[in-house]
Amino acid sequence: AGVCRWMVPSGYDVLFVRVRGATMVRILIADEQDVVRLGLRTIIEAHADWSVVSEVSDGQRAIDACVATKPDIAILDYALSGINGLEVARQIRSVVPNVRVLIFTLEHCDTLVKELLKVGVQGYALKSDSQKDLIAAIECLMAGHSFFAKKVTESLLRVFLASVPLPEH
Repeated sequence: AGVCRWMVPSGYDVLFVRVRGATMVRILIADEQDVVRLGLRTIIEAHADWSVVSEVSDGQRAIDACVATKPDIAILDYALSGINGLEVARQIRSVVPNVRVLIFTLEHCDTLVKELLKVGVQGYALKSDSQKDLIAAIECLMAGHSFFAKKVTESLLRVFLASVPLPEH
């Protein structure tokens, strides 16, 4: 067994224990850009216990591939052609509810994040973040936790705090 410890962007110290012979993590990648899919595949396959079970370039194929392969994690770009990532996530969560969904995108919009949370998305990572953040996101989702990029977390916290009434003195 090996132990992996790091700081996730939210500042929480996360500890994972890796056991040799653990079940393979099955991951679906959905992104229009070939170079992004190749980069994701390279990062994922550098981990002995992770495997890409499907790679697709549009929303409908992402839904179909999730139904066919039943991955543990679906990494979706928000800006998929045909059906956007929000609707893809909604449909995937309704037909394959055990799939953990990670939105991996350039987009950062508080309204979008709220909508994604409503449909059950567990993670939101930005393409501008580091490889370490993507790896942390996958490991957090596999451990049953949520993951949101630091910029997204900070923004959501600001929105939340602005909506909380100040105590009267």
